[in-house]
Amino acid sequence: RQLGALATPLHVRRGQDIEIDPAEAALVFLSSGATKLGALASRGRHQIVAFHFGGDIFTIPAVNTHRYTLTGLCESTLTTFPAREFYDRAGGNPSIMRALLERSQTALFRYRDKAVNLGQKSAGERVAGFLLAMWERLEPAGGNSATIDLPMSRADIGESLGLKIETVSRQFGSGSV
Repeated sequence: RQLGALATPLHVRRGQDIEIDPAEAALVFLSSGATKLGALASRGRHQIVAFHFGGDIFTIPAVNTHRYTLTGLCESTLTTFPAREFYDRAGGNPSIMRALLERSQTALFRYRDKAVNLGQKSAGERVAGFLLAMWERLEPAGGNSATIDLPMSRADIGESLGLKIETVSRQFGSGSV
């Protein structure tokens, strides 16, 4: 009940930005759908930081160096909580804190893999690594392990990988990924 009192349930459409108070970190539980978390850098540049899918729990940081945006990639249902208050109230519940720690650890591993992917790999290797990561996170369409439905655009994939959309399209079209 204490945590429920902090909850703000939201339903978002594809392309809709979710309004989050930039002054405070938010904890988000994405119950269904898919979203993208972007960072706004200087001179209006935008960088996709992460893609999130149903069942994910993640934090949107307060504005520091960057302002963050959360955008629906498809019809999505999520619940937001003010992070500090959530952690304060959940601190006495070891099972909740353990679940948050385990999910945070998984997210950290993903971010480390992404950093290596961006820093040391060719365009083809980046796209292939991205597709493998998405295959692990998304259930293959219709039970066919060779096909996955990606909710994000090629432009989103390129922005996430530090590649131009043309490069992503070329990699998809070459059959090498």
